Amino acid sequence: MTKRYYALLIATGFWAGCAPPSQIVPVPPPGLELRRQIPISPDGEAQALGEQPASAAAGKSLAPANALTTPATPIGQAVTTKSGLKVETVKAGTGAEAKPGMLVRVNYAGKMTDGKQFDASKPGKPFEFRVAVDSVIAGWHEGVAGMKVGEIRKLTIPPNLAYGREGKAPIPPNSTLLFDIELVDTK
Repeated sequence: MTKRYYALLIATGFWAGCAPPSQIVPVPPPGLELRRQIPISPDGEAQALGEQPASAAAGKSLAPANALTTPATPIGQAVTTKSGLKVETVKAGTGAEAKPGMLVRVNYAGKMTDGKQFDASKPGKPFEFRVAVDSVIAGWHEGVAGMKVGEIRKLTIPPNLAYGREGKAPIPPNSTLLFDIELVDTK
């Protein structure tokens, strides 16, 4: 073997028996935000991402079915959960109940506490996500679980259940968010 061949082996890492560093420690491109759902086991313990049971990989929630469920409140009466989420039922629903792991479709409008709207679903195109599985803010998981199809809720989401100290443009750090959410469908 030639010196050139050995130099190639050493440069690529094959000589040492491992892959190049870029394959060992993946680094996202600048500006890309990676949000990972930290799975919660039935006993309430967070699990390392590499130690997820097969149910997590299959898109199933690891949280107990009642851990995130927020029942409807009397119309017009707000209730604050232990986490600080404020929930008010505007209109009662009569359809299927949204539970952790279910795919739900919602119409929504998000506003700042000053009333300025920063986001909303498009007319005729509800937003879809899996309760307690997909990457939406924690206040949505807690506030949508327990809703029935047709129900409309107002959620007041504190910073710790939204974007926290970092914020996310156009939302400033430590912002409380207001959402009007209508549950359109569950699957």
